[in-house]
Amino acid sequence: MEQWSKQQRSFAVKAFYQSGSYAAAQRRFRKNFQINRNKPVPSVNSIKLWVTNFEAIGETRSRRGGSARSVRTPANIDRVRVAVERSPRRSARRQSAALGMANTSVRRILRLDLHHHPHKIQVVNAQRYSEMLHSFFIPQLRQHGMNNETLFQQDGATSHTARVSMSVLNNVFPNRVISRNGAISWPLRSPDLTVCDFFLWGYLKSKVFEQRPPTLGELKRRIRLEIERIPQRMLRDAMGCFRNRLQECLNREGHHLTGVIFKQ
Repeated sequence: MEQWSKQQRSFAVKAFYQSGSYAAAQRRFRKNFQINRNKPVPSVNSIKLWVTNFEAIGETRSRRGGSARSVRTPANIDRVRVAVERSPRRSARRQSAALGMANTSVRRILRLDLHHHPHKIQVVNAQRYSEMLHSFFIPQLRQHGMNNETLFQQDGATSHTARVSMSVLNNVFPNRVISRNGAISWPLRSPDLTVCDFFLWGYLKSKVFEQRPPTLGELKRRIRLEIERIPQRMLRDAMGCFRNRLQECLNREGHHLTGVIFKQ
């Protein structure tokens, strides 16, 4: 008779994916099922076998004969779709850990069922970011009247503050970069005051994903369309809120703005 139940085997596999460690999975198993220290928990070899089986056939225990059942079920496909929509910048490996699914299974669903290309969930790296600045952002700024008084502000993402990225920015905005490692300091974990952070990104997401865009091209088209549709009054209100936030930041001498309610 199998010593460990299906629920226990599944928990051990999920604990391994979440922690990346067989020993940590054993500790979580002992704590979750309240097993005394003098009682055994699944061995490392057992957990390894369950993980191997799960990645191969979607079950923790080997089948005896018959064909392996695919893990690309409608329920799993929907789980992956929702996870990617909520966190589109999260890597496939992190998505699989959060969902408790095999990395290979998540990648198959992304590729074969959701038709997602890898770049759709890649985190922007420094090289890609600097190329975007060169090829798109800076030309657009110059086209719209950038001058020697224009300042550039960004958050502290590693790709933004890497040497190659800062070199591009400092060359275009000498002594006018508001950023960690910039001429004007933007401390780590500072409150986000910009209109894009407190308004635009959330607003666009609510509009663009009312119905899931089937392709990357359609996603881009909807983003552009919704930006063009933003009413002038809404923009004025957002900028008014931005000024209120700046003043409140001054009033609090740069401290956190948690719980502050701004006038609309």
